[in-house]
Amino acid sequence: MFCGVISMFFIWKRAGEGDIWISDDTIKGVINRMLPGIPEILHISIDGEDSTLNVTLALPDKTEEPEVNEWAKRLELLFLPLGFSNVNTRWAQRMSPGGGASWRKKMADPVFWALVAAVVAAAFLLGVKGMLLVISVSAAGFALAWVLFRLGGLERITEWFRCLANRKKQ
Repeated sequence: MFCGVISMFFIWKRAGEGDIWISDDTIKGVINRMLPGIPEILHISIDGEDSTLNVTLALPDKTEEPEVNEWAKRLELLFLPLGFSNVNTRWAQRMSPGGGASWRKKMADPVFWALVAAVVAAAFLLGVKGMLLVISVSAAGFALAWVLFRLGGLERITEWFRCLANRKKQ
């Protein structure tokens, strides 16, 4: 288990000697190793009753239909000999993070309008010099927070303070 994420296990085959279970991470690993360059795997599921493998891939931008069909054929060639009776390949479009729907959500958020009002008020009250100073300090604060929380800087600083405290005790 890593950060609360566990692998999903599917029942693949039932037999008199026992059941065969397979994880989605295992299937993804096989696909990525055997078919390098395949588009991102979004979802995998198995219908254990008829041994159907369902694979959903992210549709890359500017993908032609022959290329899509080629990936589906390659997945079938990989998994049908392993005992799957059918391989269904589905394609899904990845939504861009800056899409129109997210902008509409931001426009409906009161925090967005509070920030707009604050910027307008600051522009009138502080002038150009004051706004540049505020933007510079904000950028520095953002950069410091990014270093502390993204690059493990907070742990390093905490460790440094512990070392200082231990030296003063000695």
